[in-house]
Amino acid sequence: MQRDRTKVINPFNGVLALVVGCVIFFVIFGRQAAERMFFQPPSTIYELDESFLTVESEVGVKVNVFWAEGSGDGWTVFYFYGSDEDIGLAMPRLRSYQLKGFNVVCFDYRGYGHTAGKPSEPVLYSDAEAVYDYIIEAKGVPESKITLHGRSLGAALAIELAKRRSPARLIVESTFRSAYRAVLPLNWVPGDSFENEKKAEKTNCPVLLIHGDEDAMFDVGNSLVLQEAFGEDRAMLYRVAGAGHRNVAEQSGVAYWRTVEQFIRG
Repeated sequence: MQRDRTKVINPFNGVLALVVGCVIFFVIFGRQAAERMFFQPPSTIYELDESFLTVESEVGVKVNVFWAEGSGDGWTVFYFYGSDEDIGLAMPRLRSYQLKGFNVVCFDYRGYGHTAGKPSEPVLYSDAEAVYDYIIEAKGVPESKITLHGRSLGAALAIELAKRRSPARLIVESTFRSAYRAVLPLNWVPGDSFENEKKAEKTNCPVLLIHGDEDAMFDVGNSLVLQEAFGEDRAMLYRVAGAGHRNVAEQSGVAYWRTVEQFIRG
């Protein structure tokens, strides 16, 4: 008698292949898509003056840095702008901080403003760390007087730096849980980047979250989740009624700066 040699196909193999294929897709192509969405350098129209200096992040890489001294009590704000800005576009915010007595520092990301190169998540983190170390070592600013303030994409840099170092305060404005979660209704996606929610618990300083309740890019639910991730005992959320993604300070007006100053100076 001849045996039936018909091969039995295990349907699990097909499911497994599909899952593996999806993982590879998200890891390779998802990250590329996220970087295209988050890195949108504007045309550089501002000129350099004596307020600018360069910091060497790694051998051969010079980062353009804005540094301005305030007239106050030594508090220094390290500001990180959004994905489609540069120092020139962030200047009104930087000067507002300076006028309120704060020292202020900000750097152009690679490929932005007057910093050459190509932006990526790892190099932005390493550049931020280099500038942070510079203001401590060259400008004599103690960590106990440093506040990190990041807006939108910039908040991801501020959170990562707060995880690596020990700043006194952290301000997180109009940001997202992670790159993929900002656009996909999923709890976990392979190859995710800018994982703010995951990193939140690894920071130690007090946190002020600021978010417009009409933000159509990253809704306020992102900050509610982040507040829980940071811990509600050390993270407060300032919701700005009627504000979208880009006009939180303008919509809030005097109350915005009063809230920020009280948080920093305690």
